[in-house]
Amino acid sequence: IVRELRSWAKANLLAPDTLRLKDIQQNTKYLDLTCQLLAKETDGYLLLQVWDGTKCQRPIWQVNLDGYKLDGDANAIESLRGLSVDVLVYDNHASTASSLQVPGTTANTHTPSVNTHTPHTLELHLHGGTSYGRGVSVLPADSHDTTCQSTNNSEGWCVCVTVLTAHQHIAATALGAVLSQEPPCKYRIRAQLMDFQPRGLHQSVKLHCPACQAWYDMVSPFTPPLSPHNMSLIPHPHHTHRNKLMAAHIVLANGEEEAPESKAILAEGVTVRELHRLSRRFGSVIPVCRRSEQLTLMDCSVPFVIEGRKWHYGCKNCSTPRPVDALQSLPSGEPWKASAIARVLGVQMLHYVFVMKFTLSDGSGSLDALLWDEEKFFGIPASDVVGDESLQEKLRRILETLCPSKQEGYPWLECCIKSYRVRDGSNDKTCFQMFDTIVVGIEEL
Repeated sequence: IVRELRSWAKANLLAPDTLRLKDIQQNTKYLDLTCQLLAKETDGYLLLQVWDGTKCQRPIWQVNLDGYKLDGDANAIESLRGLSVDVLVYDNHASTASSLQVPGTTANTHTPSVNTHTPHTLELHLHGGTSYGRGVSVLPADSHDTTCQSTNNSEGWCVCVTVLTAHQHIAATALGAVLSQEPPCKYRIRAQLMDFQPRGLHQSVKLHCPACQAWYDMVSPFTPPLSPHNMSLIPHPHHTHRNKLMAAHIVLANGEEEAPESKAILAEGVTVRELHRLSRRFGSVIPVCRRSEQLTLMDCSVPFVIEGRKWHYGCKNCSTPRPVDALQSLPSGEPWKASAIARVLGVQMLHYVFVMKFTLSDGSGSLDALLWDEEKFFGIPASDVVGDESLQEKLRRILETLCPSKQEGYPWLECCIKSYRVRDGSNDKTCFQMFDTIVVGIEEL
């Protein structure tokens, strides 16, 4: 009778809600963790090194394994360093834990306790006993998590170079099934990045207007549209000779401090090179010209304000520029933000965004997914990439990792995509967009 009751309970009772690593808080005491086993150590400790596809936001104590050798895939262990966590196992759970197969087992560690190793560091322990369902169990082959692991013929979660920032509860769907369903819908997929466009990375950063949804291309590779190598003069109604050097003059100082980097200046009749020099010296530079004896902003092909390496542009469709006298309404005791300058001068700011097309494949099908306005994916703001060569090189390394040029050994990506319908002439077209996905190990790239 007891065995029958246990079988019935196992088949019919609802499993407790699991907690993701990303959701662990400082005050978390117990949790159920569904995870993949990456490695184990059974000589000195009974230790399980696991990961659930998310990153814990709290510092977690890592066991010192100097002198010990982990049983697991060395490449997977290294690639997920900083994402995986150590669970120490004790007493009656040791035999089950030591028998787990590495790598690839999808397991549930029931109610391990979360202790505080230091005031700001957490550690995970699975103590002896079976109270509150405490233990280690291997998920059955037909469970959602195990099925998702084998979907797309991947080698498991541990080889994915991307993780989800949300929607981990959604079961993975093969691309063949995604293509057969009607939009709109959201999916969790595992696929390989077979190609990306544009290949010229400077074309992957565009200017976007949130008001009218207009797009503007960047002009010069990873430099502001006004290139410092272009020595022509900024257009001025009173000066047309291209070789005449025009003087820059400060007509406004912002703030009471003497430090130039705290100042905002208006610059009239200067070369592009002079604009670059001024932007390195002053906090904000506003290029202007004189019309009807009033200083006004230039046309929208010229930035309305420059803050260091960031050149801010306005939308030509949505902006209604006002004379720069309107700046007097801004507070004079603190630095001016570009958004505040845009507001008082009647400028609709354009935003720098990544726009790329990813070709994804999992063996069951392939599709093109758009990546746009998702700065978290690369971990680099598009506005910073434009003027920073080191960040441009980092972006190239990230894309080389995701889509190797050797066309072999493509890593797996775990992604969220959503389908939607757009009008293409007289026909409807189904499109896909990637969201809530980030690249793993950006700091090391």
